[in-house]
Amino acid sequence: MGIIRPKLANIHKHSQTFLSNIALNDKNPSLRLASVAEIMDQQLLARVVLESIHRDVRIAVVKKLLDNQILTRLVLEDKDTIVRSEAIEKLENQQLLARVASEDKNIDVRFAAVKKLEDQQTLAKVALNDESGAIRMKAVDKLEDPTVLTKIAFEDENLIVRKAAVEKLEDQQTLTKVALEDKETDVRLAAVNKLEDQQALANIAMNFHDANLTIRMAAVVKLQDQHLLAKIALEAHALDLGSYATYQATSHLRRQAVAKLEDQQLLSKVVLGGSYYTLVCKAAIEKLEDQQILAKVAIEDKEIEVRRAAVKKLEDQQTLAKIASEDENSFLCFDAVERLKDQEGLAKVALESRYGRIREVAVYKLKDKKLLIKIASDSKDEDVRKEALNKLKYLNYL
Repeated sequence: MGIIRPKLANIHKHSQTFLSNIALNDKNPSLRLASVAEIMDQQLLARVVLESIHRDVRIAVVKKLLDNQILTRLVLEDKDTIVRSEAIEKLENQQLLARVASEDKNIDVRFAAVKKLEDQQTLAKVALNDESGAIRMKAVDKLEDPTVLTKIAFEDENLIVRKAAVEKLEDQQTLTKVALEDKETDVRLAAVNKLEDQQALANIAMNFHDANLTIRMAAVVKLQDQHLLAKIALEAHALDLGSYATYQATSHLRRQAVAKLEDQQLLSKVVLGGSYYTLVCKAAIEKLEDQQILAKVAIEDKEIEVRRAAVKKLEDQQTLAKIASEDENSFLCFDAVERLKDQEGLAKVALESRYGRIREVAVYKLKDKKLLIKIASDSKDEDVRKEALNKLKYLNYL
């Protein structure tokens, strides 16, 4: 091409007709295309596009054509659908585009016309009636009429077209209906993602008749209302509670609601709500700061895992000492003594806990000389007394 183009440029000065003959008749494809690039005469370009048997030459010419009559002739009469589509790209005549988009038998040509079409009435007609889902979707992309979009969202047989329509809707009632009733998850998700109505989102999340937990979860993700999130965390359930998989999924739904909760009073309500979803309670406890509630749960809750979660958030030294020295569960005692820093509390645990290992851990954490001496002399556990003496020596108190 680097050699050919300069020669053609010299020819251009003398004969546009000669260039058009090369474009039409030369056996070399590169030379034919190079000649088209040098032709400026619109009549000669029209001649080439109408007479050439080479698609690549004709497409190159169409891109340079300015004559709307020739372009129109190509769109309506040419047998090459790719050439027709290229010609459509150059047209601005909305009436012609509407005719082609509505009536042409070739899918690719109709699609090209719809891409250029602006007339809303024709776009609506195409979006509702064209046999091609791809063309209907392209028309939907350009549609603005909410009434037509709503009709398509509910009635089109193609889920991708319905989804495209839903993504352009704003009416909250319509979006809610689609989110609840459409048969396809992708369409329903598109509706949920457009919803802003907090009560509608909560209703979707709380719809226990809905087996599609993906939709319910998406609704929770969109929710911001703290009271509604707390309600979901406490009350959301599934129809089939006998299924372990459903139980797990519903627990995940509730935990997602808890993850979005920031209100401490509502978190307390969830924690004290008696949910039999242990993981939900634990998730709420991890966000809770109220030490009184944490202490109450750590001492009174029926679920050991919930109690342990509360203990791991506790700062109250008196409560930690009480649990570590008095509780029957060794795991809970260990969690409590691990968080205990108060020396008097540690001494109490070292002397009173029912578990030797817990008593030894308490001694290990002690640094107070008087308390260590008291334990070394008063403890009924020989191992604990030895541990206290070793600690006294380690601290150079003896």
